[in-house]
Amino acid sequence: MRGEKSGVQKRILEINPLAYFSPCGSHSWNLIQGDAASSSVQAKSFFGLLQRLYTLFAGSSQRWAILNAHVKSLSLKLLSETRWECRVASVKAVKYQLSDICDALKDLAENTTDCQLVSECHSIEKELTTYEFVVALVIWYDILTKINVISKMWKSENMHLDVAIQHLDAFTNWLDNYRENGFQSSLVTAREIAEKNDIDRQFKEVRRRRKKGILIMKGKMKLMN
Repeated sequence: MRGEKSGVQKRILEINPLAYFSPCGSHSWNLIQGDAASSSVQAKSFFGLLQRLYTLFAGSSQRWAILNAHVKSLSLKLLSETRWECRVASVKAVKYQLSDICDALKDLAENTTDCQLVSECHSIEKELTTYEFVVALVIWYDILTKINVISKMWKSENMHLDVAIQHLDAFTNWLDNYRENGFQSSLVTAREIAEKNDIDRQFKEVRRRRKKGILIMKGKMKLMN
């Protein structure tokens, strides 16, 4: 569409050199979301886990049948790199059916002879049932729900630029407020999900690895003293 040599932009400019090219607002909106999430290790790990979960069950019709036997309403969705508003469906399916999905993982592990598949089922289930994941699940669901609402409004045929800017400003203000006050409300919801699924409501302590160079330097300083 925007190709400068053979795209639609080039063809229109050949007809009218005064035509002004403007990138799609919804597409730019998705690019911003992708870049923002990619800047966070925790976000990449979170969505990577959701992708592993979908890939595991989508690997064969038998695996998908096991998933459907436990998950009745909201099915797992493939994550899209270009349509971030669609990711809310993936997060929603796990948030409201975490126990059912874990049961499906256990069922799959018990009914396969593939050792690697069994290990992957246990690994994914272990990560899904951490308090850190549950909190991230709640936070991302809140954010993606807001993003999804704006994306749908922007695709309206009657959408105007000034109204779109107002939506963006409102989302920015909501995000600032969520950063200040939303975490505590997210913890309340996360505790309810954790209690329902018998998940330990404690954050794991991260053990930071001390750099070897610093230890050597401290050792030399002790010798000097």
